[in-house]
Amino acid sequence: MSGLDRFDLSPEPWAWPIALVSLRSVGQSVLADRDGSGRPHYGIDLFAPASTPILAAQAGRVVRIVDGRRSTESGKRRAGLWVDVLCGSLLCRYLHMGEVLIQVNQQIRRGGLVGFLGENPNGAPHLHFEIRRSDAINGKYGDALDPLLILPKRRNQNNV
Repeated sequence: MSGLDRFDLSPEPWAWPIALVSLRSVGQSVLADRDGSGRPHYGIDLFAPASTPILAAQAGRVVRIVDGRRSTESGKRRAGLWVDVLCGSLLCRYLHMGEVLIQVNQQIRRGGLVGFLGENPNGAPHLHFEIRRSDAINGKYGDALDPLLILPKRRNQNNV
């Protein structure tokens, strides 16, 4: 079994990108069929009030900030404002943000403030959080990992 299979991927434990006290619920999980559309869901949805602080799940370097909210491409528009942070060999993606407080090439520590959750014109505000095995290569991101296998276990899993 390789280190990637055991998720021994960093010297520090992972942190939830939304503080558990703000987390209302966890929605669709990795590779779920998105509402019967046939599109896979590559992350988890973390429901919280708009303007909730978004925290870095792991230390890394900001490699991409994209504002797709006014894009003519439907995929970018759906993702809204998002940030990609390279954490060693993994990429953390934070989608549906309202405000970003970091810059490309900035180093960020685990638990550092990335920005704030945005409103969702298509439903309840939520952070779509992905962990990928690598950054975009030839326009495609690496395989999606299930963040629920990597993030610390929640103490009260009945509520969130």
